[in-house]
Amino acid sequence: MEFSEATKILILLSNNFDENSLPVTPAKLRNIIALLNERDISLTELTSQNHKLLLEIESKIGLDKDQITHQLSYGMRLALKIDEWKNLGIWCISTFDVEQFPLKLLSKARQKINPLLFGSGELSILSKPSVGIVGSRDISENTLQYVHKAVEKFTDNGISIMSGGAKGVDLAAMNHALELGHCVIGVLPSELNKALRDMETIRYISEGQLLLLSPEMPESHWTIGRAMARNKYIYILSDGVLVGQISKPSGGTWTGIQECSKNSWNKVYIKSQNLDLNLQEQLLQLSNVELDKNLSIEELLAIRDIEIEHLSIKEVSAYLNKSVAATKSYITKNNLSCLDYPIDKKPKKIKDDIGESKQSELF
Repeated sequence: MEFSEATKILILLSNNFDENSLPVTPAKLRNIIALLNERDISLTELTSQNHKLLLEIESKIGLDKDQITHQLSYGMRLALKIDEWKNLGIWCISTFDVEQFPLKLLSKARQKINPLLFGSGELSILSKPSVGIVGSRDISENTLQYVHKAVEKFTDNGISIMSGGAKGVDLAAMNHALELGHCVIGVLPSELNKALRDMETIRYISEGQLLLLSPEMPESHWTIGRAMARNKYIYILSDGVLVGQISKPSGGTWTGIQECSKNSWNKVYIKSQNLDLNLQEQLLQLSNVELDKNLSIEELLAIRDIEIEHLSIKEVSAYLNKSVAATKSYITKNNLSCLDYPIDKKPKKIKDDIGESKQSELF
């Protein structure tokens, strides 16, 4: 998969090439993209010679033009870095690559995601039904058996496994699915390049079983913040999430459930066996959170349409696999709207960031 010119510019702006780099934050990148889309200006027009555009960005976004020109000067470094990534099998797509970028992310969380998405493996794995399996890092033998049984039930029904690669529930689910010969999507918070130096990982990718994704630069180091930020990708991209174990109303698992519930990204199902009753009560007070006995394989397999009202006309066109003209006709005929069409309607605003008993049954 080739790096598009727009994607290269976003990497230039946001990568930390050396000790003198002044990388632009994802939030500022989103602001630049929004401004250019509003002005119908291509990102490729953002050059160190385009003083008028640089001054407009500085004025409207508060991003120093010298910071932008400094980052754009790393063109040779970027070329070398891309060669290094390609040798590891790493590709990168951005929100400008509407034919490849997961439109679920844009439809549900445009203002909360990194405009860049790195990965290795076949992106087509994302088009299959999938379930996210997440949970605590420290797990019991009972939970391990539960997770294995869940993986077997999902994969027997053609459902891929998605998780975050952390020790505990995440790795238990991913490794078991891979060992059984099924597809797995791992969403990593950091160090994608390091993961791709593991021979077993390389084998699973080459055999078309494993897709690795990361919203962070491949060389980025692990931080709590990056781990927390990664969670939303699992909750948005999967067709439902099973929490294999949670022991307290705090930490990454709890925060991920809360964020998903608050934003109505997906349905979350909690392992009910041996779940503390007080914790269960707190969890069930959250919207879109249920116990695992309510999880339906049929619902996971059901085709869900993407809400086009939060997509641009070009994105809707890619989603429908129609020309822009045909897409406009479809929207008009069905009395629909998206972010920038019909043009006489105000674009929809997206809210910004701001000792256990033996497990006998699964659901």
